[in-house]
Amino acid sequence: MQLRFLVWLCLFCAPLAAKGQNLLLHFVPTWGGSALVAGTYYKLPSGDSLQFSTFRCYVSHLSLAVNDKQVYKDANTYHLLDMAAPQTMDVLLPQIPKYYELRFALGVDSAMSVSGAHSGDLDPERGMYWAWQSGYINFKIEGSSPLCNTRRNEFQFHIGGYAGKDNALAQVALQTADAPNEVTIEIPLDKWMQQIDLHTQHTVMSPAPEAVQLARQLALVIKIAGR
Repeated sequence: MQLRFLVWLCLFCAPLAAKGQNLLLHFVPTWGGSALVAGTYYKLPSGDSLQFSTFRCYVSHLSLAVNDKQVYKDANTYHLLDMAAPQTMDVLLPQIPKYYELRFALGVDSAMSVSGAHSGDLDPERGMYWAWQSGYINFKIEGSSPLCNTRRNEFQFHIGGYAGKDNALAQVALQTADAPNEVTIEIPLDKWMQQIDLHTQHTVMSPAPEAVQLARQLALVIKIAGR
């Protein structure tokens, strides 16, 4: 009886442990379900308009899970997505096992932020690093709207912070039913912007509880496209 149980357990676990296929992740900022286009004006529910000039975001600590247990961890921990460089919006995870949940963080963790500047996607020349006191900017969303009482009607959300109540690292967990090997991850900026009053909230440029809230709000609207 014990032997049969062990054989059954091995047969059950083998598909979960087996590796072979690659997983291609497409990250797409959207408005109304369509891919965002820089410089295009979009309507808010109020009838006012806005346009985006910049979308940059760190995605880190990508992993896959089955029944709440991690079965895969991305070897390349930090990826900088930049709408202006379409090739950066895709992330390839090689040799993955079967999975039912995709997990990642929006931003750069405290350990990396306090260890100074780095190279590659974490190079300060990428424009996503404040200083060792404040660390990395987790995401930048910039544009303009007549609602903003600022120079050239600009809004600037530079969201980061890693210490204490200002820790703006936000976690995302997305469920899948069929473990696809290609996934489009939608970042609905229309859903996010609808939670912001651009009359009063248009400039966040340093770590603060406000930045933490905005990071969490963005994490909550991210979804797998078509769901």
